[in-house]
Amino acid sequence: VQVDGGEIHDYRWLPPAEALAAQAEGVMDLPAPTYVTSHWLAACSGVEHAFSAFRDRPVPRHLPRTVKVPGGMVSVLSEDVAFDDGDLERPGPRHRVWMVKDGWRYERTDDISPRG
Repeated sequence: VQVDGGEIHDYRWLPPAEALAAQAEGVMDLPAPTYVTSHWLAACSGVEHAFSAFRDRPVPRHLPRTVKVPGGMVSVLSEDVAFDDGDLERPGPRHRVWMVKDGWRYERTDDISPRG
């Protein structure tokens, strides 16, 4: 990891659940893609479980688009129905992070939980 003073100001290694807790407490800012990946990894019991759970799955590409909402924004990922037009109310699959002043919330309608 290289601290570049642009996108990266500091870094530290910690378990995914700790990173999520630090973000929830306002101690650490996580980019939405890191927040999503941390949720996935926090559901695993350890490194071996994570490797076996995600080994046969394609590597996800998180290239979110941002939609402004009252009190914050929503980071919409490519599998979300709102990805192309930003319509958060349209019925369909969800894959988004709500980043609003009363907390962040990860929403995904299909199963990405670890297997194995």
